[in-house]
Amino acid sequence: MQFVAYYEALREPGPWTKIFRTMRFIAYLLFVCCLHVSAKSVSQSITFTGRNVPMKTVLDAIEKQTGYVCFSNGSVLANAKPVNVDAKHLDLSVFLDLVLHDQPLEYTIESKTIIIRKKAPLPYALPVMDAQPLTIKVTGIITDDKGVALPGVSVRVKNSKDGTVTDAHGLYSLENVDENALLVFTFIGYTTQEIPVRGKRIISISLTPALNKLDETVVQAYGATSKRYNTGNIDKVSAEELMLQPVENPLAALEGRVPGMIVTQSSGIPGSTFKVEIRGRMAFDKNLSDDQPLFIVDGVPMAANNGKINKLTSAAGVLLNSGISPFNSINMNDIASIEVLKDADATAIYGSRGANGVILITTKRGKPGKTRLDVGLSHGISKVTRTVPMMNTQEYLQMRREAFTNSNTAMTNANAYDLLAYDTTRYTDLTKLFIGNTATTTDAQASIAGGTVNTQYILGTGYHYQTTVYPGDSHEQRGSMHIGITSRSDDKRFNLNFSGGYSVDQNNIPATDISSVMQLPPNFQIYDSLGNYAWNEGGITAKDNPLALYLNQNYRINTSNLQGNLLLGYRILPNLELRTSLGYNSTIADEQKKLPRAAQNPSKGSATGSLQLGNNQFKSWIVEPQIEYNTHISKGKLTLLGGATFNAIRNNSLMIIATGYTSDELLGSLAAAGTNSISTTNSNNDYRYQAFFARANYNYDNKYLINFTGRRDGSSRFGPQYRFSNFGSLAGAWLFTNEQFLSKQQVLSYGKIRASYGLTGNDKIGDYKYLDSWKATSYNYTDSASLYPTILYNPNLHWEKNIKTEVAMELGFLKDKLLTTVALYRNISSDPLVGYPLPYATGFSSITANLNGVLIENRGIEISINTTNVQTKTFSWNSYLNVTIPQNRLVKYPNLATSTYANQYKLGESLNLIYGSVYTGLDSNGLYSIKDVNKDGLGNASDYGVHGKTDQRLYGGLSNTISYKGFQLDFLFQFVKQTGMNFRSNGLYNPPGTMYNQPKLLLDRWQKPGDQSANQKYTLSAGSITGTSGYYAMMFSDYRYGDASYIRLKNVSLAYTIPQEVLKRLRILSCRVYVQAQNLLTITGYQGGDPETQNYLYMPPLRTIVGGIQLNL
Repeated sequence: MQFVAYYEALREPGPWTKIFRTMRFIAYLLFVCCLHVSAKSVSQSITFTGRNVPMKTVLDAIEKQTGYVCFSNGSVLANAKPVNVDAKHLDLSVFLDLVLHDQPLEYTIESKTIIIRKKAPLPYALPVMDAQPLTIKVTGIITDDKGVALPGVSVRVKNSKDGTVTDAHGLYSLENVDENALLVFTFIGYTTQEIPVRGKRIISISLTPALNKLDETVVQAYGATSKRYNTGNIDKVSAEELMLQPVENPLAALEGRVPGMIVTQSSGIPGSTFKVEIRGRMAFDKNLSDDQPLFIVDGVPMAANNGKINKLTSAAGVLLNSGISPFNSINMNDIASIEVLKDADATAIYGSRGANGVILITTKRGKPGKTRLDVGLSHGISKVTRTVPMMNTQEYLQMRREAFTNSNTAMTNANAYDLLAYDTTRYTDLTKLFIGNTATTTDAQASIAGGTVNTQYILGTGYHYQTTVYPGDSHEQRGSMHIGITSRSDDKRFNLNFSGGYSVDQNNIPATDISSVMQLPPNFQIYDSLGNYAWNEGGITAKDNPLALYLNQNYRINTSNLQGNLLLGYRILPNLELRTSLGYNSTIADEQKKLPRAAQNPSKGSATGSLQLGNNQFKSWIVEPQIEYNTHISKGKLTLLGGATFNAIRNNSLMIIATGYTSDELLGSLAAAGTNSISTTNSNNDYRYQAFFARANYNYDNKYLINFTGRRDGSSRFGPQYRFSNFGSLAGAWLFTNEQFLSKQQVLSYGKIRASYGLTGNDKIGDYKYLDSWKATSYNYTDSASLYPTILYNPNLHWEKNIKTEVAMELGFLKDKLLTTVALYRNISSDPLVGYPLPYATGFSSITANLNGVLIENRGIEISINTTNVQTKTFSWNSYLNVTIPQNRLVKYPNLATSTYANQYKLGESLNLIYGSVYTGLDSNGLYSIKDVNKDGLGNASDYGVHGKTDQRLYGGLSNTISYKGFQLDFLFQFVKQTGMNFRSNGLYNPPGTMYNQPKLLLDRWQKPGDQSANQKYTLSAGSITGTSGYYAMMFSDYRYGDASYIRLKNVSLAYTIPQEVLKRLRILSCRVYVQAQNLLTITGYQGGDPETQNYLYMPPLRTIVGGIQLNL
């Protein structure tokens, strides 16, 4: 009955009540599970550390920890040598083997009694063979630094073909080993060790986690590897690097850290999206497809990938693909690492989904050991980074009057009420009023983790609260929980990994980005003399009060995200394992947007309220059965992997717009809307994906590596004839520094040459595009309902394919104190998927099709350098530099000149080209002018040409970590060399001189003949849209572009770890206090707002400073 009551309580409404009660319930079950596991494990493992310890002391410890009785007599133990041992969580029998291996003793276990006795003497003496080296059998157990057995460790006799791997218990056995041989122990993620045999028959060691970047574990598709033995291109961002940055969205923490990847923030609004592009643009038609990589969290594809999850417009963005990001639902504190997969070898196993690269997000797991509680708390503030100084009232009025004079136009209350009806002595800094406030952010984290050798667990919770720089109380808050359980059976044959997370996010950001209000006249009245909202100064009703609109118009979006993955494995044979991965992801966004009458001009008596409702649901499930086989052939290790993928993604959305509300109190009730004033739109999309994949990897003597991947994909987005396609890759690597001829030199410590070639695909075109579709109309045909066609049928729609090639060299110098990688890549995309424009006479605007024969190339060079500049006991300094030089171009397009893309793309040029007329300066009348190429007196496409590109020409990052005793300083510089839209591009319909405030940059303008100025004179007219002079002429020229390069101090972190001597008295394991800053400084010559967003009318990125404390108990 108690359980039923508790279950019923969980069903009560309210997102915060639900999440916290769910967390309590899971914590209770986990606690009971841990008690069970702990009780079961008491009699199975031993933890003991000591040097020169008497054997009796060791046996006493066994009795105390296991409850077993150790039986022996004094004369037996008198001949025992002191023991040196460092064991953690070892099985009892393994521990006894370890401590008795070099003793004249042996043991047997009967019931719960351990009998220790002298070893029986050999029946006869062995003859001594001086001419032959003695060979022996060597056995042992390999554990990690916490005493956990490590299966799969490679144990090889150096300079020999002999070798083996440890079994599921971490045990190994080697026959016929020369007593003077050298054993080499290697395992991914751990430091390689070489141990001399020296006649010892039992050699058991503990491997320590790799501090070297080459040997740390790197997550790859369906497994793990290391940089040293990886044949592909995978970059890793660790949890330590992620947590240096006070950001909410994990994608924000990737900026400047990964070569070959550009991350761009769409807006400084909390919750807004980030654009991610790996190795250049491949999407020919941005309106149909995108360049977003595949995002996978713990083996489960994000249902919404990196698309916006909102249906309604808000301050987070109104542009294509801008809006609310699904990654706001992921707590940064739950992430263990983020891997970025780029080349064919790393991505081909994902087939069509990996054409634009893959980003793997792996959450934290528990570790064996005592239960440990981690608690963190931080608080900080944020301000906008860069804004454009706008004209003050005096400058604005001068601009307006000058425009009337230049245009020879008389001022009236209709066209100059800002001059005649408004108070011309008033000045309001609208930028400061609306986006000059200080936002605050608060984060609280807590996690509990621990476990035994066989079972580990972690349970984490987090709370995030963030306000905005806008006036009022708009804010975002998120509560999250994360759970991870790893378990294996006593015989090490069955294993289970479960990870799950749930989060609720509430965001009530403004309905529109009010950054654009800075274009209002600076003498616009916001408050009247009584402090109330001012309306209709001077009887002018043309402009409404933006503050009243902002503070009364309401927008909120509630998002919930559920993520879960269960990986089950069973080892049928020592080298053969079956696995099944089951995953589910659900993201649900519920929106509401209200425009009450109180937000509207009271002089408009007929104004009514409106309501918009949106609901967007993304759900994804995936099942991936797998089989893996490992064996040794000659000096090499062969790993074979086979499997299948069954994936489905569903997106259901609903949008309701209701108008005609005469009462704000009833705003929210659909029944209270006006008659015939409710409109609805809904959609239901199902995507099915099926694949079979295989991978073969062979590592010969840790020198020669080869990796083959094959995959057959099926997508529901194509017709039956083209639904399936084959993809694959072949890669190889040569670790030439492991060759004998380089073994004696001391300078080059690591050297590898690798290459990969492969084919991936792309089906990112939306659902049902190959089918014809129809839509209902409100008009009837006689007495029957009628339909009209909206999409044309195209049974020939097929896969877009991407051929990836890469060659790279990786070098390490001076014992890997200097590591460098130089990678050359070339990606060719063929038959791009587009919405091909059709003539109006067809009745359709476009048809989804392949551009057969079209080739798009992305090529470039990526350079990364990792250095250990100084390394002493108390001081260290490490640096990391990454630089990417990319190039994008259209290689082939048959009959481009006669296609509908003739005025959009050019052969040999980038897809992001700057295409327009040539700006020639100011004419004799002080107006912008362009070159009339064909001398027809018109400015049109006949005068256009290519004048550059908006691609990043060079980008990268430079990070440093400096540690001194307990202090650690980290900082990251991000740099980008690019051309972008300048401030002139942001005012297409608002030429300087009209009733819109302008940047102070436009004070430098033409005033009289002979003036040399960057800007034309103030006017009231934009000119002719086909003219060769004037404002419109400039807007279609190359003059609206400029240098948008920048160097940004992206992140700074200063931390201090309190010494252990101080913490021991307080029973605290560790304590770390820190100060972090994001977007602290930007160095740029960009003319406009922020060079990243390139639009001063949108919210720029925020500068954030945070202080916090991290406790481990």
